[in-house]
Amino acid sequence: MSRYQKLNKNELLNAAERVIQKQGAHALSIGSVAAEAKVSRGGIQSNFGSRAQLIDALFARWDEDLERYKKEIRSRCNNHMSELDVFLAATRLQHLHQPEQMSAMMILTMQTHEQREASQIWMEDKLRLAGAEADDERGHRLRLLVNEAMVMMHSMQLAPLSDEEWAEVWEDLDGLFDRNTPS
Repeated sequence: MSRYQKLNKNELLNAAERVIQKQGAHALSIGSVAAEAKVSRGGIQSNFGSRAQLIDALFARWDEDLERYKKEIRSRCNNHMSELDVFLAATRLQHLHQPEQMSAMMILTMQTHEQREASQIWMEDKLRLAGAEADDERGHRLRLLVNEAMVMMHSMQLAPLSDEEWAEVWEDLDGLFDRNTPS
């Protein structure tokens, strides 16, 4: 009889992201993730319980990754950046290193009314960062929204631009706001 093999949760979450990317958020299920990961349905259920808990785990991992990138940016810049600048640099870094994960997140956030509401609350929190920059609240808000739109467009491959052209667009955005966002 074979021994029980402990499944790697990150690998299972990666499989869930691949299902979302290949088939759409509607196809995300315990069974589809099990098939993608080549494990039993019971293996997925023992790690996540239900589809809703699997989705919660995906969002939690994305938030943890963003926090890790923010910490990395702060350490590079010796804490001399505003929270808005840290956030913008971290989202770009996360997008650069994990584009498939970002596209899966974008797809999943639009799946249900509840997920859209959670995304709106998340964005409200980020817009507060722009408001905290008292010297030019409107400019900071515009910069945040354009940055997030660009991440979404690039993640979802909605604009037919080469990597070089995207690099130019990012440079142009920073130039418009006279910022040097580290990547």
